[in-house]
Amino acid sequence: MKKSNWNFIIDTLLLLLTAFMTGKGLLLKYVLIPGRERQIVYGSNVELQMFGLDRHQWGTIHLYAGYAMIALVILHIILHWNVIPSMYRKLIAWRGLRTGVAIAYVVVCLLLVFFPFMIEPTVLEGGEGRGLGGGKGYGRGKGAQRQAEQQPSAPAQAAEGTGQTAPPGSDAYSEKGSALHGERGKSSGIKGYMTLGEAAGQYGVSPEELARELGIREAVSSNARLGQLRQQYNFTMEDVATAGQRLRQAKQK
Repeated sequence: MKKSNWNFIIDTLLLLLTAFMTGKGLLLKYVLIPGRERQIVYGSNVELQMFGLDRHQWGTIHLYAGYAMIALVILHIILHWNVIPSMYRKLIAWRGLRTGVAIAYVVVCLLLVFFPFMIEPTVLEGGEGRGLGGGKGYGRGKGAQRQAEQQPSAPAQAAEGTGQTAPPGSDAYSEKGSALHGERGKSSGIKGYMTLGEAAGQYGVSPEELARELGIREAVSSNARLGQLRQQYNFTMEDVATAGQRLRQAKQK
């Protein structure tokens, strides 16, 4: 195939990917809105999907589309490499400056690609959240949530006093689980976008065992997302972590 034909195909695919990524960016911004905005628009943290995919799954597609675009850009540069040096020499005549600018350009490109792995995120303590619902309950920082979770609840104290096992989804269940594995919810790693199978795999148990421990009696798919199951069966992500660790400890005995 002629080089001009390859150029046409690559440029066409680049334009298509650019339009696709722009559309997905608008989808994530205005349609599949994040949790704090769903609370405001819909009155609760509902699960939003487009073509059966939620916000996090579309974000993954966006990432792989970005990888494909980088590959096409590299191919585009390779096909035009004979033209690029000559144009660059005409643009910057002095060789020393030309070399310095080229090195700085490459360094900046690498930093823009890899800077997410070189920085630490800012952790906001209680009351410092900047979400749309800031100060109203749904824009709070994680510190506020931890502080609220660490306060003992009446159902938890009642369950501890009677020796009864609290059902999943209740404060008492989570409070009792915290005594088994230290600080509550600090490093469970359980997220709403994870599937039941992925969560069960973290603790070395089957999805069916984890579902039963969470009080889910009917059959559910291992590919069901925890965020969807949470709304249906009224448990928290901390309940999932507690249930998983209970099962893992039971297997180790």
